[in-house]
Amino acid sequence: MNFCVSCSGSTSSSKIQNDVDNKLITMDSNYKKVGYDTTILLIEKKAVNNVSWDELFGIKEFTNLYEHSSFYIDDAIKFLGREEFTPAQKKINVNSMQRAKLEDYLKLCEECKFLFDSGKVSEDILKWTITPNFSNRHLIVRNYENAKVVEFLNSVKIDTKVSEEFKKSIEKILSGKSWESIKEMNTDTN
Repeated sequence: MNFCVSCSGSTSSSKIQNDVDNKLITMDSNYKKVGYDTTILLIEKKAVNNVSWDELFGIKEFTNLYEHSSFYIDDAIKFLGREEFTPAQKKINVNSMQRAKLEDYLKLCEECKFLFDSGKVSEDILKWTITPNFSNRHLIVRNYENAKVVEFLNSVKIDTKVSEEFKKSIEKILSGKSWESIKEMNTDTN
């Protein structure tokens, strides 16, 4: 039996990813949504002794949200804007959306930018949304050439309220250097 690992053909990797995402949504059409806000709070309680963010994968409620990100993107967007939630809870919220489609995740990023501009979330939360130190999805960084991602990142880069340090990070993403660094690190660890 032969497997083609890096075959070239008419099917692009993004089309394959879209097909996989669409099949997940189709397979999960009978999925019963849970209360998002209360689930995030429950996850935070269970994660109180976690040493790293990746330990969230050991919490079944988190994995459930993560695996069904498409169903919860609107809930996640609303969650970000609620002032009663802490920065740690908002980071759990962002982490749970890492399996979302790029278009949906960009909506979350854009809302976070709007909330940052309105003074409702900190730069730290905006940074976390763009480059979370969690999982290996790197949705924004890996899609640095996507026109909508470029437009969004440029809107962050020109914002006068954004720190110079963060602007430099955005520039590294836009240039592709961040993605190259991530790929090199992943190659070095394998």
